[in-house]
Amino acid sequence: MIRNEKQYEYTQELAKRCEYTLAQYDARDEEVKQNDPWWAAMRESVQSHLDAFNAEMAEYERLMKCDRAFALKIEAGSILEFPRVLIKARIAANVTQKELAERLGLEESRIKEYEDSDYQCASWGEIIDITEALAVELKTASFVVDFQEMEVRKKSLAEFVERKRKKLEVKAQKVKR
Repeated sequence: MIRNEKQYEYTQELAKRCEYTLAQYDARDEEVKQNDPWWAAMRESVQSHLDAFNAEMAEYERLMKCDRAFALKIEAGSILEFPRVLIKARIAANVTQKELAERLGLEESRIKEYEDSDYQCASWGEIIDITEALAVELKTASFVVDFQEMEVRKKSLAEFVERKRKKLEVKAQKVKR
């Protein structure tokens, strides 16, 4: 996701590089295209990157050009998408990371850190403050508890906790030495 003008400009440059590379692939003679087993895979890979860059640029442009006379509805299929909702709201409001930081009495680097980590380093209170500063309101919510998925996650979480415990034991043993 493009979060600022600098990233937008860099993504434009990457897209141009992909277009150039695709032109190089397409300029190859038919014999190479027919006989090189990697030609199609490499071309498809570059095309996939170009498509992703174009989609990101189109979303950023849509947000930057939205009509601010009306409220913007940003859909999220999961609470895990909420950080991107905040970033999209900031972009659509034409508020820079620096301006948002100033509104909240923070350093610009703090907002950048929040956005770069998808708000994983922000406290719940800080997220609420940002939500207030951007006038983001949750209008409708529906939470579903999937008990089968809970069981799957319970097993994988137990494995994660066990790996973490073992790493801590190894660290503790190294410290004792």
